[in-house]
Formats: sequence, C-alpha cells, structure tokens
Amino acid sequence: MCGIFAYLNYNVSRERRYILEVLFNGLRRLEYRGYDSSGIALDADLSSSSPSLGASYAGAPPLVFRQEGKIENLVRSVYAEVDEKDVNLDAAFSVHAGIAHTRWATHGVPAPRNSHPQSSGAGDEFLVVHNGIITNYEVLKETLTRHGFTFESDTDTEVIPKLAKYVFDKAHDEKGDVTFSQVVMEVMRQLEGAYALIFKSPHYPNELIACKRGSTLILGVNELSGQNSGKPFHDVKALTTNGKPKELFFSSDLCAIVEHTKNYLAIEDDEIVHIKDGSVSVLKFDQDKEKPASVQRALSVLEMEVEQIKKGSYDHFMQKEIHEQPHSLTTTMRGRLKDGGILLGGLKEHLKTIRRSRRVVFIGCGTSYNAALAARPFVEELTGIPVTMEVASDLLDRQGPIYREDTAVFVSQSGETADTLLALDYALANGALCVGITNTVGSTLSRKTHCGAHINAGCEIGVASTKAYTSQIVTMAMMALAIGSDQISTQARRDAIICGLSSLPKNVSEVLKLDVEMKELASSLIDSESLLVFGRGYNYATALEGALKVKEVALMHSEGMLAGEMKHGPLALVDENLPIIVIATRDACFSKQQSVIQQLLSRKGRLIVMCSKGDASAVCPSGSCRVIEVPEVADCLQPVINIIPLQLLAYHLTVLRGFDVDQPRNLAKSCYRCCEHYRSRLEPKEGRCAESSHTSTTMCHGIFATSSRSSSMASVVWSTVATTPRGWLSTATTLLLHRRGMQGKIENLVQSVYSEVDQKDVNLDAAFSVHAGIAHTRWATHGVPAPRNSHPQSSGAGDEFLVVHNGIITNYEALKDTLTRHKFAFDSDTDTEVIPKLAKFVFDKAYDGEGDAITFSQIVMKVMRKLEGAYALIFKSPHYPNELVACKRGSTLILGVKELSGKPCHDVKSLTSNAKPKELFFSSDLCAVVEHTKNYLALEDNEILHIKDGSVSIFKLDQDIEAPGSVQRALSVLEMEVEQINKGSYDHFMQKEIHEQPHSLTTTMRGRLKDGRVVLGGLKEHMKTIRHSRRVVFIGCGTSYNAALAARPFVEELIGIPVTMEVASDLLDRQGPIYRSDNAIFVSQSGETADTLQALEYALENGALCLGITNTVGSTLSRRTHCGVHINAGCEIGVASTKAYTSQIVAMTMMALAIGSDQISTQARRDAIINGNVSEVLKLDTEMRELASSLIDSESLLVFGRGYNYSTALEGALKVKEVSLMHSEGMLSGEMKHGPLALVDENLPIIVIATRDACFRKQQSVIQQLLSRKGRLIVMCSKGDASVVCSSGSCRVIEVPEIADCLQPVINIIPLQLLAYHLTVLRGFDVDQPRNLAKSVTTQ
Repeated sequence: MCGIFAYLNYNVSRERRYILEVLFNGLRRLEYRGYDSSGIALDADLSSSSPSLGASYAGAPPLVFRQEGKIENLVRSVYAEVDEKDVNLDAAFSVHAGIAHTRWATHGVPAPRNSHPQSSGAGDEFLVVHNGIITNYEVLKETLTRHGFTFESDTDTEVIPKLAKYVFDKAHDEKGDVTFSQVVMEVMRQLEGAYALIFKSPHYPNELIACKRGSTLILGVNELSGQNSGKPFHDVKALTTNGKPKELFFSSDLCAIVEHTKNYLAIEDDEIVHIKDGSVSVLKFDQDKEKPASVQRALSVLEMEVEQIKKGSYDHFMQKEIHEQPHSLTTTMRGRLKDGGILLGGLKEHLKTIRRSRRVVFIGCGTSYNAALAARPFVEELTGIPVTMEVASDLLDRQGPIYREDTAVFVSQSGETADTLLALDYALANGALCVGITNTVGSTLSRKTHCGAHINAGCEIGVASTKAYTSQIVTMAMMALAIGSDQISTQARRDAIICGLSSLPKNVSEVLKLDVEMKELASSLIDSESLLVFGRGYNYATALEGALKVKEVALMHSEGMLAGEMKHGPLALVDENLPIIVIATRDACFSKQQSVIQQLLSRKGRLIVMCSKGDASAVCPSGSCRVIEVPEVADCLQPVINIIPLQLLAYHLTVLRGFDVDQPRNLAKSCYRCCEHYRSRLEPKEGRCAESSHTSTTMCHGIFATSSRSSSMASVVWSTVATTPRGWLSTATTLLLHRRGMQGKIENLVQSVYSEVDQKDVNLDAAFSVHAGIAHTRWATHGVPAPRNSHPQSSGAGDEFLVVHNGIITNYEALKDTLTRHKFAFDSDTDTEVIPKLAKFVFDKAYDGEGDAITFSQIVMKVMRKLEGAYALIFKSPHYPNELVACKRGSTLILGVKELSGKPCHDVKSLTSNAKPKELFFSSDLCAVVEHTKNYLALEDNEILHIKDGSVSIFKLDQDIEAPGSVQRALSVLEMEVEQINKGSYDHFMQKEIHEQPHSLTTTMRGRLKDGRVVLGGLKEHMKTIRHSRRVVFIGCGTSYNAALAARPFVEELIGIPVTMEVASDLLDRQGPIYRSDNAIFVSQSGETADTLQALEYALENGALCLGITNTVGSTLSRRTHCGVHINAGCEIGVASTKAYTSQIVAMTMMALAIGSDQISTQARRDAIINGNVSEVLKLDTEMRELASSLIDSESLLVFGRGYNYSTALEGALKVKEVSLMHSEGMLSGEMKHGPLALVDENLPIIVIATRDACFRKQQSVIQQLLSRKGRLIVMCSKGDASVVCSSGSCRVIEVPEIADCLQPVINIIPLQLLAYHLTVLRGFDVDQPRNLAKSVTTQ
C-alpha cells in the first residue's frame, strides 16, 4: 500500500545532498505504491542538538520533512526548508542512516501530520516508516494515552514510535541499557496486523532496524570494495565480519535498489534485521520466546536491468508495458514449447498429484483473479477436473473449505499480494497442494508454494497491470496443457493450441496497430459517465478486466458483465447514451453474442462490438454499431488478443480526460448536474421494455388467448393482458380477426383499438357462442418497438395465419432466406414472422397436394419440426375458425379451464368428451387466469394442444416419429387468490411485496421448524446422498444467484462440503464439469428461468443429484429435479424480486440445517426473524425515502459488502440498477483496493454494509480507508454501533436489528430494497415496469 525506503552508507563519505537524492530517487521508484503524501528523515549536524529535549542523544537529532501530494511536492518543500534553515547540504558523513516513505492513505486524510515518518513526539526520539495496517492500533492508542502520550495524527502508525519510546523509557528506568533490537522486538509483541517497519532513533545513531509481518521488505547490499579486491560476499554472515565500505538499502520493492546493487535479501515474516557499525544481524522473532534466534541467510542476485524501470521513448509506463506485450509473451514461453509439447520445470514433479486432485481452486485478487478466470474453461476442458474460483479475501472471510485432495493455484503478479498470501497460509494449513503463478522470482509466493511457474513478463511499473495479465493467461494455458498431456483424446486440441501459442506474439503485434483507432474511440467516449462491457465464455474475464482497466485509470464507472446475465437487471440501464462494448469474437458463444447484440440494438443501445476480422457484417448487419476487428486465434488464447484494445482504450481515455495514467487516484500497486439535464437523460422513453432478475430472453413476452362459447371478448382480453407483468414494450391483440399493433404500454393499445373500433363502426355488443382471440405483450429481442414488430405476427395479406410468440427462434435467418426464395415478403425485423409464414407455406403445399385434409395441429407439428430455439406459440387462422393450437419448447405456457355448468373437470380427457359451456385460456403465466378459473394445466415441452369444438387434444411431438402420440394429462388446482395479484392499499407491487416480507417469511418456515429441528419433506429421501456428495454446486441467475451466494457460507460451515457457485449461463457457455458425485442445487423464483432449466438438463445428463429451490409449485424446475424445497413466498408481481429473495435465503438456511448437524437452535433463529426483526427494519421506510431524496441526482452508486453480506451488496446494487436506472455496482470489500477505489471522491455515494459478524473489523478498516479519501459514505450497521463504525460523525448511518450472522442478509437487504423503491419513485420512473426488463413467470 505504501513504499518505504532507507539508505545507510558505511565507511564511505557521502554528502548530505547525495543522501537526499538517493532517498528521493528511492521514493520515485516506489511512487506507484502510493503518492498522496511522503516524507523523509535524515541526520542534522551534531551541533544542532536541542537542549530542550530533556535527554542527551548519542547522535545527531533527526531532520524530518513531510508533505502532502506527490514526491516532487516533497522535493520542492525539502529544498525550500533546507534553504530557510541554512542546512549545509555539502556536509559529508562516513556513516549515515536515512529513511523515506511514500503513502497510500488507509487511516487519515492526506496531510503532513498523517505522513511518515511518524514520530514518538517532541525530539523525534523514535521515527518509523510503515507499510501495512495495524489492526489493534485503537487499543494501543488508548493504553498509551493513559500513560500520558498525546497523538497528533489520524494514522494507525503513530502508535508504533510512541510504543517504542514507552518501551525504551521503561527499560531505561529499570535496566539502564537496552539495545535497539530489544526495543523493536518488544514493540512487535504488541502489534497485530500486517506491516513492514523501519526504525530510526538518535538514541542509536547510524543504526537502522527493519522488521516485517505480512508486508514485503527487501535488504539491498552494495559492497564498494568488492570490485577491486577479494570476492563479493554471498550471505549475510559475511556482512557481520567485515568492515569494508558498503551501502545498505531497505526497500518495499526491488525496483528501488536495482540502480544501486543486484545483491539482495528478501526478509521473511517475523525477522528483525539490525544494521549497526556496518554489520547486518538477522534475528527471528518468536512470540513465545524471550530471546530471538540468530538466522543466517543467503543473498540472491537480481536479474532486473535498470532500463526496465525507465519509460524509454514512451510517455507513460502503462503505454510502454502495453506495447511490450509481444516481447513479454515471447519471454513467458521461451524454453517451454519443446518438440510439440510443454515443459514447465517448476511443475514437473507434481503433475501426477495435480491430475488426481479432487478439484482445482484458483485464488487471486483483481487482475490476477481475472486472468485465472480466463484460463478456467481451458483448464476444465483439458484436465477434466472441476475448477472453483475464489477471490482471496472472500475465501478468508468465509473460511471456505480447502482439503488435502485440492490443488490450490495462487495467482499474483508481484507474489506479495497480502490477501493472496494469507489465503496461501490458510491452504497450506489445510494440507492442499499449493501452486504459485507469479512474475517475481524470490517472492513470498514463489518461496512458500510447493511448486509453480514464473510468468517472466518483466518489470511492471504502471499501477494498472497489462503485460502481466496476458502472460498469466498464457502461463496457465501452458499449465493446463502440461497437466492434460496424458489424455490421448485431447491430443489434437493440444497440438492446435501449442501451434497458436507460437504465433501469439505476432498476432499481438498485429492488434497493437489498433492504437490510433482506440484513441479515436476514446475521444468519442470522453464525456460518458459510465461504460458497460459484456462478455461470456472465455471472454467473460475480458469484460471484467477491460472494465477494471477503465475504472482504475480513467476514473469512469465501468462494469464488466456476463452477457448471459444482461437480462437479469443490467438491461435496464441501456439507452442511446450509454456506451456498451460487446465482445463477440469467434468461439462457441458467438451465436449467443449475436443474439445479445440484436437485443441491445432493439433498445437503441450505443454499441461498440469487438469481433474477429471479417465478421463486421455478421455481428452488425445494419451498420449501426462501431466495430473493432481483431485477429482470430484459438478460443482459449483469444482473451490475450481481446484485452489489448481495451487496455489501449483505457490508456487513451485517461490521457484525454487529463488524469494520471501511471498513478491513478487512490490506487497503488500492491506487492502486497442540474435536475433538468438529469431528467432529459434519464426520463424513460416511450417504447421501453422490461424483464426481471428471474427471466431470460426465452421468457420475455406475455401471450394470452381465450376460447369461449359465450363471452364479450374485449373485456376478457384487456383485463387478462393488463395483469401480466411480462413485457410492455409493444402490444397487440386479435379481436374479430382484426389485427392491430401498438408501440408502448397496454393502455396505448386499449385507447387505439377502441378509437379504431369506433371509427370502423365495429359492433362491440355482438355476441358469439364460439370465439377464439389471441393477445400479446412484447419484450423486444429482434427489432425496435414499433407496430410492425408487434404481435400477432402475420403470414401476410389476409392474415391467413397469426401467431403470438414468447421466446427466440435461433434459426430464423435460415428460415427467412428459404421463405424469401419462395416469394414471401417480410414486413418486420422480428424472428417471429417466419412462423406464420412457414405455417402458410405448409398449408399451401398441403392444400395443393392433398386438398383440405390437413388439420391445424398437423400444420403446427410440421412448423415445429423446422424451428430451433425456445418458444411458446399460439396459432389462429380463418382457415380453422374458432380453433386455437398452442405448443411450447423451453418457454412457459399454461392452459386454464373454466367449466360453466355441471361438475368441474379434473383432466384433459374429460374435456374431449363433453360439449358443456366452458371458457379456455392460454397464458404465459398463472396470474392472468386466476380471476377466471383455478383449474389449469402446465404444458410440457414438445406438447401440442389443439382446441376445437370445445374439445382439447394434446399431442406429444417426437422429432423421430411422423405421427405424434396422444397424451392424457390431469389438471391442477391453482391455490392463488385474486387478491394476491392486486396492489391493495399500496401504490406499487414492489412496495407491497417489500412490506409483505414478515408474512412471506412466516409462510416459508411454517410447519418446517419442529421440536428444535428442521423438517423438509421434499429432501427427506435424499439426505444421505446429499451428505455424501463430493461437492455442492449452486446454480442460478440474477437475484436467485445472489440468494444462493448469501447461503453459501452457512452451507459450507454446517455440512462441510465445498460449495461452487455457478451462474447458469456461464456454466452452459463453458460446459463446466458436473459429476455424478455432485449435488447440483438450482435456484429460481419462477422455476421457469430458461438458462437455469437448460443447466438443469445438462446436470441431469451428467448424472448429478439435482435439487430445486423455487417459489412455484408445479413449475418445470420442481418437476424435473429429484427433490427440493418450495419457498412459499406467495405471488410476486413486481419485476424486481424482493420477498422471494429473502425467502430463498431462509429456505436454503433451513436446508443447510436439515442436511448438517443442528449446531444452533433453529427455534431461536425462527424467533429472531418472525418476532419483530423484519417488521422492525421496515420502520426505516421514511428514513430510506429521505436518503433516496439526497441521492436523486447521483450518476452512480457503489455498495461494498463481504462475508455473508457480499451477496447483500450485489443484490442491493441490482435492485437500484433494475428499477431506478442508476448505474449501481455491488462489490466485494476485499477487492476495493484492486481498482474500484479509484472511483472514490466526495461526490460518489458509497454504501458500506458493516453489521456485526466475523468481518466487522475488516469493514471498519474499509470505512477508514474510504473516509481518508473523503468518500461520501452511507454505513449500514447493527443497532448501537453508529459511533463505532463512524466515530467522526462524517458518515450517514443506517442502523438495523442484529440477528444471527447467516440470517443478517435477510435484514440488511430490506433497507436497500426500500432505497431502490423510493429512488425510482422520486426519479419519476415506473417501479413495477422498469425499462427494458420483464418478469419471467409469477407464481402461486
């Protein structure tokens, strides 16, 4: 976080001016580690001793200089002060010790008083420079205050020199003499946290002491006489026995000593290095021993050259390092590609062990984590071993399970990243095989891991990592090739990749030619407030890393997203102003990314598409996107190519916006507007659409049809469509065979139809004994909102076939080409229009050959055989009057049955044999039929349902059998009440559902907590199998994924089985390994989320035990899984899921209690939720409205959480994003310093969740770091903790009830739900129908 440096010359004369410049240059080399303030200390002249100190010094008093700002501020200040004080810069010293520090603030704002060296007080008897954080500084500060010490700074560091003085004074009074090392050793006994320290004191002139625990510290040695006589020494022992002239250096990084010497020693944890009289002593501190042991250490030789730490002809280090990548990749692979194979000497002895691993766990932070994520699919593919991704800080927060059978791969550019090293110690303690991937030979990571690979990318000075990222990916690709080299089945694949590796530097040189193009693109984005980057498969990591680069250096709120999750919230942000980069290079996900581009274009998105060379017309046939073409390489290496344009974009954006590229705001390299303007930009435009966090592009429309023997059709169609919360971008209906499309919401259509009915003098009082009508509300996937793109879509003139459709036809372009050759003309931009035209083509062809013998269901069956994709369809045709045919594959479709006389029917068979009066309904959702009937049937995939003459026939389509089989199905009874789909006294459904949570949680638990234990009947028969699983895999999308993430720590804790988190779309994109020994848990509010259901089929095919967590009895998820739990949260109409989220968490908590031993009282947990806590937190409603009013003009919002509340941060940000259309991002607090901190200033609102749990102290530290950067903080804490989390009173505080840690997310999310709701209302947006989103399926 900070850079510390020291210089001691022994038996060689150096002028004070020279010493100053050595210290300044050392800080310049370390400035990338921190640059908000700096300071130095060196000796004054002996004659300048101050008698006022009350103590005689053995040496000269120190001169201490501190300054806010960058190093050059300090240089100017020092020279000005030196002139003012008439300090003699020409004075020479044969022995002198100076220390220096450049700061990255963690405690206290940048200011001279908070700069280092920190002092013991008057006289500067002890001075300390420090890199790290002292976690117990508050306790030490209170103790020292009671002993009469006064504190001048806000830092944690100041306690250290004051503690040293306390120890010195006490020892001096009791014993008389005490050595410097004894003082430091006693100080170390009292300190907790991570630190590297250098001490200087006039009581011990010309001595320096350094020690470390968890932070990097290097000793550099330059023997000045070694060139002329004798051999240079090779270990520290030699330094203790010779008095030759030498220079000794302490530094946080090797780059600060390379210009002085190549001989160095990396100091180990708990070592104390004492320099005295030119001798170096290394002592090993042990908390349990009075005296430290002496240690002999060998020196290492640094291979770095001075040229590597200079910019050369480039303007910035980041620019240089981007353009060095052809060379750095060459050095990464040098000597490792041999005879068509891979040779990694550092792994050779451990390959067999790795191949037998239970799982591979990738662990890293920031850019290194992203590099591992890019390599994950290839490692899974070649090794066949499941790969789990872990952010180092999150693994530590959760104390996630690591086993002896695991291979833990730690990735760190420096090899000194603090969280990664702590995670390494944790994995070693648990017996895992630990592999290191690092750029730094001799780093702590390379020394402590069992084996590994150096990436050899060369020195990287720029704070934003570039060349190390690409070299990490290539190194891990080579690792996967080496591990998988024993599999014959992948030989051809491996050969192709190895060939691709050889040509990779050449392709990187080619993509670097886009530099000018990226500068032009940057100039067009300079005024943008936000940027989204969408990727998937291999390039999900590219999206994350590209966005991180922009965030780090350009200070623009950029967010990388999984393209498959776009429809689960982020799509709400899309408009013509927000720039969006979509990565759509050629790989297995290419066609899916084409679909994403179509959906974004249909919402007038401002698209920048990255594609393979020659694919510009394929990804953007309309020419309305900006296209970046890159060379095509092997899919697993494509991320290396694709990240480079984004690195260049980030670089040029930063320069054009006038920010510092190499020293971005708030970051350090770790070794370790007016209302009217706002309204004009964010006011929802007519023709927007919506989708919820539980849906997918195949669940995006509302379709409805009714067949009746006696009814007024207008009222039925309007009332039922208007209550379907599925899409409102454009609507249409068929009424008396009248087709009408209307852009906008349902009421636009209502007004238009009644107006046209009046104009055409249509008799609305006409009665029909039999009639069939269809209706549709649209969520656009293909084509902008417009009448021509609305449904029903038609076969052409005369509307011979009409279709309403929910889903996506993936082969519509090929069908369109075929039909065009048969003279069909197309009027819309939709994928749907091919369906009615294909029906007419089938009908015409059959009529020509067979007369009128073909039935309506036969036509539909032939159409289905041609269609690919997911869909629910309802067909209507004047050729088959009063008939309707419906079919489905992958999208939900419901048949509702209302028998108007006699006994109600209980199965479809009875409907085929009676002619009694009845009303029949098709709907995408049960909520549209509940006011008409409670008898329903959920259609299965590939079923065709034909209504004719009041009879219902069901056929099962089999692609391999010509004639479909007839099916008999039982009807179900709907338990939903009409009141559940009404708002009651609330203004909006979302508001109602937030306030219903005390009740919904009660129903979730009703009957399941008995006699101090949990009873879940749906799991009872499978408990033993679940307990013997090798792995639990949580799979979901959007809000459901976040709920599973909240439950993960408790599941790991109680059942002791490793838990892997999978976003459903990403699992499918990667084809990630799922095994028979896995327990796959699928979470979906509706039970009909398309990606989740596809992932379920994938898991079933692979033999896993599949468990469902859903709100919908009778849903596909509940039918297809082996067992599961219904959350019973009640009907949820609002697009933004609220009560289902909290019920999902509670259901999964009960599941963990049922599967594992009951370690805590479930009754107490039940009481904690039911008896007042949720009701209590809902009383914050008014407070959240006031908070919302203060945030109304903000462009962005960040939410930080960790441990149990990492998911709360993600879900809270998602709620704000979904409904209030504010770019909000949830983040892991432990990752804050790895990029997001650059965004922090006094304008950006930041919510920090800091309720009482195991991570509470860490969150306190996060708050301190944010306050030191003048962050605009809103802190959520437990009741009574306001003064603890924000003692300065400079934060806004939200106090919530404290409950058991695993249930705290249930409480903590509610204020954020309320905040999102009130923000949306105050900003004038539609709460229940947010722009671009639609709910998948509501529930009973």
